[in-house]
Amino acid sequence: MIPHDLPPYVETGGSQVWRPPYRARHVEAFGFVLGCDRSAIDALLLRDLVEPAGGAVDYRCAQERMVILFAGIEHLSSAEDPDRLRGYASELEVSVWCLAADVLAGRRLVWYLPYVFVDSGQAMASGREVYGYPKQLGVFGPDYPHALSSPGTATVQAMAIQPFGPGEEAILRPMISATRLVAADGPAESPGGFSDLLDLLGDGLGVDEGLPFGPGPELSGAITPLDWPAPSESPSSVPPWAGRRLLDTFLGRSLAADDPAQLIGDMVHNPTLVFLKQFRDASCSTKACYQAIIEAQLAVKPGTAFYEELNPNLFDVVIEDWDSHPIASDLGVAARTPLKPEMAFRAKLGFDILLGLEVWRAPT
Repeated sequence: MIPHDLPPYVETGGSQVWRPPYRARHVEAFGFVLGCDRSAIDALLLRDLVEPAGGAVDYRCAQERMVILFAGIEHLSSAEDPDRLRGYASELEVSVWCLAADVLAGRRLVWYLPYVFVDSGQAMASGREVYGYPKQLGVFGPDYPHALSSPGTATVQAMAIQPFGPGEEAILRPMISATRLVAADGPAESPGGFSDLLDLLGDGLGVDEGLPFGPGPELSGAITPLDWPAPSESPSSVPPWAGRRLLDTFLGRSLAADDPAQLIGDMVHNPTLVFLKQFRDASCSTKACYQAIIEAQLAVKPGTAFYEELNPNLFDVVIEDWDSHPIASDLGVAARTPLKPEMAFRAKLGFDILLGLEVWRAPT
């Protein structure tokens, strides 16, 4: 769908927002599956997605586990000419992934990322302005993320304020870190194929059976008024591939589609991410001049993907909590306390970030 009623984007010198879609190649990621608190995740989804849309969407926590990725992307570029021909950038990233169920659209699982730290202004601007990624600039430790290949620590810092106060200056503070400890007792690490990764993580990240799954609405990019009724319970017109969801590929296996406890197994390809995209109004500080719920798929390239199962006993993850960045509180975990992951892995892959879909837009 081409929005012919929108003005053309003005291409300026030094622009940091390349044309979507985007390509990410030569990605190395260390992933950790950790417990989180359902009520905390539900509160985030309610604040960031459900309440702004006035109930036109309904996303809820689908699993009391989250995934934290420590990733390095060697090659990040536009996939559309002429920007595709202009070069590429690299990116370091720490991201928090929470699995959510779209209650109004049955058998649809999406990923919500409440925190994303990157070292690239290009990646930050493009992610925030095009899709609504909550990306912010971070400072990463040396040899990131490869420090996790042997005993060492991978960490990201960002400008934070603690405590809030008119005389307090924002300074660099740690946000999230992972430490690989000296050798510990536990199963040996083992490399494997991509399908083995699906089985490994699919066994450990199921979907709660009690969620009120329902039939899916027809998604569109049309503007939806705030008082518009919730989507009707009519059969979904979403094509089968649209119900499949970078991390879903990691966390799925082929299972019965009608069993809510096994839904994640149907998400072997093309995970879908959901975002709140908004811009603060220049004339009224409490209003957004644009606000929308955006979904966008990632098309994972599994052909050259590689994974290595890691012994979770060898790792600790620490999540900080500051007045300006209440990460641990938002996730419902203990702050500044070493957390032992339930699963740990290292993966190499590539993926495309596809064009997004405007699920809901606030009227202006």
